[in-house]
Amino acid sequence: MRVARFTCRHCRRVVTDGKPGQGYCGEKACQAARKREWSREKYASDPDYRINQKESTDAWLDTQGGAAAYYRDYRRRRRKRRREEQEAAAVAAVSGIFEAIPDVTGENAKKAGDEAKEHPITSLFAPDMAMGKASANRDAGSQYYPIKTGLYEILALGANKDATIVEIRMISNR
Repeated sequence: MRVARFTCRHCRRVVTDGKPGQGYCGEKACQAARKREWSREKYASDPDYRINQKESTDAWLDTQGGAAAYYRDYRRRRRKRRREEQEAAAVAAVSGIFEAIPDVTGENAKKAGDEAKEHPITSLFAPDMAMGKASANRDAGSQYYPIKTGLYEILALGANKDATIVEIRMISNR
């Protein structure tokens, strides 16, 4: 049997151990693309295939409680997954901020100062750490960014009103 060399139509990788007329390599994603392409062509050219596909889809939707119930559940699952991803990203962001701040208490204070000189960091909580100035038992609270007394408005950002990211605006400073 003759071995053919071809470029895969999906991943564009050159394959040297193919068969004559082969268009896709053996990778799973490429085979899925080959099947999608075949199905698309068959759907466009064969009315019996098109009718069979519609009947099959309708029968499957009936097992799911109908199209409306399926899509309602689909949207609910998507919202839940999106919310979980947002919460995980928020946790990762917060933990990333705190991992960037070295422990500067007790005997670690001098060592942390030396590390800050070697690896500068920027932090909302301790901006002078990037300059190599570390001091023990430093409070990361209001001494850096004081919050003034006043009336504030909290606005949810983005389309999802359950978002954890908010904007805080001062309305007045009584």
